Amino acid sequence: MSSAVDNLRQSEASLRVALEETGAVFKGKECRCPFHEDKTPSGGIYEKDGVWRFKCHTASVVFMGMLWM
Repeated sequence: MSSAVDNLRQSEASLRVALEETGAVFKGKECRCPFHEDKTPSGGIYEKDGVWRFKCHTASVVFMGMLWM
């Protein structure tokens, strides 16, 4: 795994910046998902087992977990 991916997985700030670069708009740990049209926050970042992850809670989006793996 590349060091850039490792950095995203280990750093909340790095994951947040990467998502913001793709269009995510954050309010706390919740965000408007950059992968579909979103008027209210449907996505979020969280840490589990030392790895930072992104999940969108919209039923039409089947994307969850670690980005860029």
